[in-house]
Amino acid sequence: MGRGVTVVLSQNCQTRTSVQPPLGLGYLAAVLRQAGHNVVILPPRNFTASPDRFVASVREYQPDIVGLSFLTPSLPAVRDWVHAIRAWNPKISVVLGGPHTTALPEHTLEYTGADYAVLGEGETVFQRLVDSVAQGSAVAHAGVVSRSMPPGKTERAPLIEDLDSLPFPAWDLIRPEQYPPTPHGAFYRRFPVAPVITTRGCPFDCSFCASKATWSRRLRCRSPENVVDEIAYLVRRHGVREIHFEDDNLTARKDHVAAICECLLSRGLDITWTCPNGVRIDSLDRDLLHLMHRSGCYMLGLGIETGSQSLSDAAGKHLDLSCLEEKVYLMKGIGIEPYGFFLFGLPGETLETAQQTVDLACRLPFDQVHFGHLVPLPGSRIFADWPGSRDLDSVPWDHFDYKVRTLWRTEALSAGEIARIRRKAWLRFYLRPRHFLKMVSKIRPRQIPFLLERIVTGRV
Repeated sequence: MGRGVTVVLSQNCQTRTSVQPPLGLGYLAAVLRQAGHNVVILPPRNFTASPDRFVASVREYQPDIVGLSFLTPSLPAVRDWVHAIRAWNPKISVVLGGPHTTALPEHTLEYTGADYAVLGEGETVFQRLVDSVAQGSAVAHAGVVSRSMPPGKTERAPLIEDLDSLPFPAWDLIRPEQYPPTPHGAFYRRFPVAPVITTRGCPFDCSFCASKATWSRRLRCRSPENVVDEIAYLVRRHGVREIHFEDDNLTARKDHVAAICECLLSRGLDITWTCPNGVRIDSLDRDLLHLMHRSGCYMLGLGIETGSQSLSDAAGKHLDLSCLEEKVYLMKGIGIEPYGFFLFGLPGETLETAQQTVDLACRLPFDQVHFGHLVPLPGSRIFADWPGSRDLDSVPWDHFDYKVRTLWRTEALSAGEIARIRRKAWLRFYLRPRHFLKMVSKIRPRQIPFLLERIVTGRV
């Protein structure tokens, strides 16, 4: 390979209030370093920066390549960043990645003016792209789309079969102890907190989920030893005291999560851990929950979505809601907090089905709940059927937000009605004295400024 080049990586999180070490960028940086390149990951204060401030941060490193990862509602802000980079130095190659880019690569490049889009898993693909730029050769690799490429000629790169072959994320560039106390899920018991992923892919096919566009539905697992080696490193080198497993479904394979728990116990690591991204409640049983609790688990997010069995089945969730009461009480009895995730606006939603969801959430002993509204995420089956997907230039991308604005409606409910249902659900659940006091008791003093910002902006 020719000389190494300098690559600056950043997330754009304009519409997010939880900010944690960006695992995806950490993996990219580690792979690029192995290939001899110089890598910088901008600190979290830059994730919401104005275009001028962002360029000022980038300029300090005089990079050859800028790589940006983002979620759908940040697309307009990313366009502004790209235009600002172009105005400063048009010779820099700008590369975009992440789930939105993967789902709509050609439109994303046209909309933003970036040079390249990396599809799906980025480690191998992005390294080859950077190597080509370093050599001054043409960029023509599977998994890369450029603006000069004819539409529809995209070829996906093969999935990475051996996840243990990847280096750990470049944790020295995304030091968890230097991130604000705003992890995924908002709350924690012990700080510093680090996110870890142990699997890629989810075997289920929920119509509202876009995960399969990036990872596919085939589940691939890191070895338990590899996972716990990374956790031990985080404890030893960065003082991490809590792990947030960010898998799409950590418990999809019971033997996998059980082996991780056994390995944590055998190493004697002093950590607590949670799954703020959620697991399927029907994958949990008494023995597994006891083992998870003994290894440090104190909270599990539960992807329930709706109190209507017919809506659940129609969305491809296929979760037997009759098991919820038994499983939630089982978790409570063992000492694991159940955190229910609910979603208003699934196709077919009515006032009656929405009320069933609220009644279910308030009847069962959840410690926390999250009420969101459906977002037609690019890459999901729902997006493909959504009329707005036929005119991408007219889509208000900054409205693709689970927490504030909604542009989704059902046959029975308008977008405004769905938003009102969501607000009333939050008030009904959390204004009960016991739940309100429990929530307040979880707040750490250093979190107060960040939580106040969430309340002011409505992003709760």
